[in-house]
Amino acid sequence: MFGFLIPYIDWSLVIGLTSAASIFAGAWLRNKQIARAEVNDATRMEQRFSDLRHDIGSLELKVETIEGIVQKHGESLGRR
Repeated sequence: MFGFLIPYIDWSLVIGLTSAASIFAGAWLRNKQIARAEVNDATRMEQRFSDLRHDIGSLELKVETIEGIVQKHGESLGRR
């Protein structure tokens, strides 16, 4: 249908535009992968931070329990 255009097409321009489109698409996909990896890293860091807060809370509770035991033991020693 468009066979009459073939002699008028600048094939080097077609190849150049195709190459540029390919490079652009590759860069876009790579940036998308990098963005996804950064989101995954941020999610893992948020989870780790949450885990650390939980661990700190557990340690604080244990310290309070130990302080209570020491205080009770000290009081019982003082009564002797």
